[in-house]
Amino acid sequence: MAIDTSPMGNLMRQAWRGRLSTRLFALLAATLCTAQAAAGGDVKDTGKCLLWRVRSARATVYLLGSLHFGKPGLYPLDATIEKAFAESDFLVTEVNLNQANQRKLGQLTTARGVYPPGESLEQDVSANTLRRLKAYLASRGMRPAEVAGMRPWLVAITLMQRETMRAGFRSDLGLDKHFLKRAVAARKKILTLETVESQAAVMADGTRQEHELTLRRMLDQLPDLGEMMTAVTEAWLAGDPEAIDAVTRRYRSDDARLAPALKRLRDDRNERMAKRIEGFLETDKTYFVVVGCMHLVGEKGIVHLLESRGSRIEQTKKTRKPQQAGPAAPILP
Repeated sequence: MAIDTSPMGNLMRQAWRGRLSTRLFALLAATLCTAQAAAGGDVKDTGKCLLWRVRSARATVYLLGSLHFGKPGLYPLDATIEKAFAESDFLVTEVNLNQANQRKLGQLTTARGVYPPGESLEQDVSANTLRRLKAYLASRGMRPAEVAGMRPWLVAITLMQRETMRAGFRSDLGLDKHFLKRAVAARKKILTLETVESQAAVMADGTRQEHELTLRRMLDQLPDLGEMMTAVTEAWLAGDPEAIDAVTRRYRSDDARLAPALKRLRDDRNERMAKRIEGFLETDKTYFVVVGCMHLVGEKGIVHLLESRGSRIEQTKKTRKPQQAGPAAPILP
């Protein structure tokens, strides 16, 4: 599997580095802990938004579960969500992928996700993993040389991004991107829960075995990725956090070797973000926090963490009747 050094190969790598989105880490966390897409039919209309209000003596924090990838049918958003954003002093996102941070992310990706000269993916993974990867690439009209210079975790994210786009989901229609644009236009102050460095480290850290297992797990999941995203979208539109949690719970991976990677991707980050939110509650301001929806739900989700430590929290009601889950879209922590 030789590295593609042609002009086209170089252009593809440069384009990837510019497009790399930390939003994909959320989706990767979901695919690590699900064996296949969750079946539909278990979503119930709650009459609520996937938006929680957390109050302290002086502060208010709104927690919006984000769909990081969307389709046009996701909009317009419910008036309850728009009102919460309008009355907030700050917008808070996981990271702010402005131009400076995009450049920084590209540099980090190159440093930690691209092999140095003389090394390649073929030397770093088993023959079985390589065979499966080549079969998938052939099914999508791709050449092995297009990913030969990337480490396994970066290959996984690259393929996931391509499959996401193939399924019709777009990061520019994600909720965090939507509100970042709105905040810039309104000159609303923007804060973050994490740094680009910390999110990049989530994937780059870990053992060689974890990285190869992550790629193999992704190859298992890619055929069902669009279906899984649609299931999460329907649950989001219905305001049903239990259904979103079921996407990860229903088909839990039994491979203990992936547990450290999942802990880094989800549990550790949830704890850090919850502590940051608790810091907001000690002020006298109002915050509108947009964080991947799968970070909020479940027993180890941010909502439960805040509740278990005494925060007053409630899920907000919709202002209008629920939308139909048509061509809308999403995705995950």
